[in-house]
Amino acid sequence: MIAIADAKALHKVARVATKNAGVPAYWTDQNCMSTDKEEFSKDIYRISDVDRNSHSLVIILGESGGGKAKKIPELLVGWGTRMWTFPEALLAPPHKEVLVYRRGDEDNPVAFSRLELSHQTWAKDEFRLRVRELIDHYDNTLTLSRLELVVILLDCLLSRETTPWAEGDLAYALMGMLRQQPNTDTSDSAFQAFARLSLVNDSDRLLERMICLLPKDPLKFNSRDRHYWANLDDFWDAKLWDVEPICQIAAIGMDDTVIIDGAYAATIHWNSFRRVAVTTKETWTRMISRSLLRLTPVYLLSGIAALLSRSTQIGIAFMTLTAVFMLISPILILHIYGGKVWSTQPWLFGFEGYLPIKEIEKRIFGFPQNRLTWAPYSSTLSQHRPLESFLKNECRGVDPTKNAATKHLVDRGPTAEYGQARVFTLVDTNTMFVIDKFPVFPLAGS
Repeated sequence: MIAIADAKALHKVARVATKNAGVPAYWTDQNCMSTDKEEFSKDIYRISDVDRNSHSLVIILGESGGGKAKKIPELLVGWGTRMWTFPEALLAPPHKEVLVYRRGDEDNPVAFSRLELSHQTWAKDEFRLRVRELIDHYDNTLTLSRLELVVILLDCLLSRETTPWAEGDLAYALMGMLRQQPNTDTSDSAFQAFARLSLVNDSDRLLERMICLLPKDPLKFNSRDRHYWANLDDFWDAKLWDVEPICQIAAIGMDDTVIIDGAYAATIHWNSFRRVAVTTKETWTRMISRSLLRLTPVYLLSGIAALLSRSTQIGIAFMTLTAVFMLISPILILHIYGGKVWSTQPWLFGFEGYLPIKEIEKRIFGFPQNRLTWAPYSSTLSQHRPLESFLKNECRGVDPTKNAATKHLVDRGPTAEYGQARVFTLVDTNTMFVIDKFPVFPLAGS
């Protein structure tokens, strides 16, 4: 609560500023908010509407008790650290000077353009460049997309200070700078308040894009920070506008859960590999190889019968053929069951860690014959190289562990601690691709 003496000083300066501006009245949140609790909860989040429709913005600075130790630039920096004053600087009438009055010296206001005000107030701010972008946007000298606007506003508001009145303060401060303003609910969590605001304003699937981001620090993401959801610092440095979601958030549940509609899912077998049925094309060489392999027992029996009947030469000939076919039987089997695959039974096999691709193929098909290949671009860990052939525009996936950073992740996997990144491998027998994935487990809500 503001002290009585400070309140009187505030109104004294406000009356002078009103007279100088040539307007009949002034508005301050200290006196112009409803005393009714329900009405107050609505008014407090509509301050931005007052700013947007005001004649001009006046900033009154001063130290409690009337002290004069601090100068205007220092007082402006303190004013700029507050969450609820930030929208005032953005939504004040564009291209109109902001007058800064100091308590006890109301006859000598200092005039700033909004750009000059941002330099004075946020020159040392971590997000000073983003504040400049917002000023330019609301001055109509720079156009930000809706996604860019929300992202920049969230970054800037998160760094402001405020005395929490409700869990959704951040979303309600943001709400004033967007077109649609849903009803507030003080029982909402911070995420629920933001979701309510986002779903009303959203035609860019803001929430759907946000849930696709992977936080750089999963332990921080799991913390009790009520604004954890506003951390848009993606592990792969992706921005919201880089994400094209294919699902839709249908509702918000308890404990900040989201209900997704239209999401695609597939069964992944994590416990073991299974036999995969394949279809190959019948060729004349396969027919001959199969016939030779199946006739081997006939030659063996015929040779034994000839030897028993004392037809030595015939028996030796059959036994020789039998020995030759038995020696080349591994080659015949590889030719019969190997070669090009025309279709396969679609399975998804997954496991934590890494295996050489030949070992994976051996466990699925029984023997390696270069049927599986590394995915060239299906994951952020995928590596590829151009094909050394006439297909200059084609590329082939290579072992991801050839990259030193990926190799380090693979080697660290068995000893990775809680929240650290682990490599997972996915085998797709439909496309015959092996994909190394890089999620961070566990995540909140997973």
